[in-house]
Amino acid sequence: MEHNSYKIAVIDDSKLIRERLIEKIKSIKGFDIIWDAKNLSESYNLIKTTLPDILILDIQLPDGNGMEFLHYVRKHYKNVIVIMLTNNVCSVFKKICERIGSNFFFDKTKEFDKIFLFLKSLNKNESQKNC
Repeated sequence: MEHNSYKIAVIDDSKLIRERLIEKIKSIKGFDIIWDAKNLSESYNLIKTTLPDILILDIQLPDGNGMEFLHYVRKHYKNVIVIMLTNNVCSVFKKICERIGSNFFFDKTKEFDKIFLFLKSLNKNESQKNC
């Protein structure tokens, strides 16, 4: 996936989490937040009009669960990188998300910063390709 800039979408019902993700991602060169949503109904509408390269997705949402949206994304948009970011970190949820096709599964409380390490690694990989 070669890009000038990666397009990122964030789906989380917590405004605080969305704002924190957006703020940190904006500080990393090569990434643009193209949209964020607080629920599934917004997300279904937004992804149909503006497809991200990377999707950061919570499991527990007010109008459904992120695993349902993950399944939809894998069915219709196979190349999107999906990062599950959740407080529901039981092994059952992790296994289900991996089976459906999530690329990563991170605990909000313990692994939040792993998202940014992954994004920075994408930048590093791109710069090495250009050498």
